[in-house]
Order: sequence, then C-alpha cells, then structure tokens
Amino acid sequence: MRILTRYILREVTANALIGMAVFTFVLFTRDLGRILELVVRNSAPLPSVAEIFFFTVPVALTYTIPMGVLIGILIGLSRLAADSEITAMRASGIGVWSFLRIISIFVVIAWGLAILNGVYVAPKSQAALGRLQDRLKASQASFEIQPRVFYEGFPKLVLYVQDVKSA
Repeated sequence: MRILTRYILREVTANALIGMAVFTFVLFTRDLGRILELVVRNSAPLPSVAEIFFFTVPVALTYTIPMGVLIGILIGLSRLAADSEITAMRASGIGVWSFLRIISIFVVIAWGLAILNGVYVAPKSQAALGRLQDRLKASQASFEIQPRVFYEGFPKLVLYVQDVKSA
C-alpha cells in the first residue's frame, strides 16, 4: 500500500472511530434508564450490569457503524481539503478515481463489519439480553411475592401465592 493511501485511510478511520464512539454513547444513554432500573429496583449484581452493558452495545453499533463511516469520510476529507493536502495530492498525480478507490476500501470493510454485526452479533446479543433480564426478574421475584396477592410482573402471566413458608 502506498504512503498516501495509508495516510488517507488513517485520517478517515480515526475520525470514523471517534464519531462511532460518540454516537454509541448517545444511543447507549437511551437504554441507561432500563439498566439503572434493574440495578435499583431488582438490586442486580455488578457482573449482571456489565453483561447488560455489553449486550446493548452491539444493538447500538447497528446504527452507529454507518453513521461513523459517514462522519469519518466527511470530516477526514474536509480536513485534508482545509489543509490543502488534497490539492497537493492532485498536483502530484492522484486523481479523483484514486480517492474514490481508497475511500471504497474503507467503506467495504466497514460495510462488512456492519453486516456481520447486524446479522449475527446484534440478534444474539438481543436474545441474550432478554434471557438475562428474565433471569434477573425471576431471581428477584422471591423477595417481592407476598401471600394472597395477585402479582402481574411477568408478561402474559398472573401469579397468585396462597401461603408462603419461610425456609
């Protein structure tokens, strides 16, 4: 790979990663309420909270990878243009099609990562998150059940306990 190709890819990739991190944080704050509710109401242990965090990140990456690619290309190339580096590259013989080829390398790699995340990682993460939430709710249910009270905390299920014996 030529030096200028690596330079353009490094510039675009660095800005894309920063943009992706910022967008992931913004989208993660949407789910922060649900995580805090599990911690406060159900007194979830710290490893479970970490699992919830890692299970919500791939879902956010479904949106933030394409947004990060767009931001990376726009900011990276506009910075190169603002510093007159594109003018210098064009004067040295690099044409528009060479820029397009270099950027398309970055786009194809990011597209592959987005497809991999969207088809395999995010659905498995979402399913694991649902199982973890059900497990946390079931483990905390014994603390909330009172005798002779209808409990509607589970989806599509009403729980009624006649008597409770302490173990």
